Amino acid sequence: MHRRTHARHQRAGMADDVAGEAVGGAGGLQRRRAAIVRRRACGYHPRAQSYAQGRDILDDARLLDANAMAALFPGAVIEHGRFAGLTKSLIAIR
Repeated sequence: MHRRTHARHQRAGMADDVAGEAVGGAGGLQRRRAAIVRRRACGYHPRAQSYAQGRDILDDARLLDANAMAALFPGAVIEHGRFAGLTKSLIAIR
């Protein structure tokens, strides 16, 4: 695990835990996602060379839902950017 990520996890109290693995069935999803980033580059991250590096890449970003965006930007209108009927992005407009 990268030092920066490890330090952030230690502060959050989850140094040896992967977010979501405590929830039943979510650990399998985490392993599948790590396998994907081991097979191909994702975003600006290069292809992961190990499972641990894949977990680090996945832990690098957290997606926000509309409620979290509204909490971060009180008073803003949250717009949903859509493609093929699915939300692809959230935009806070003041």
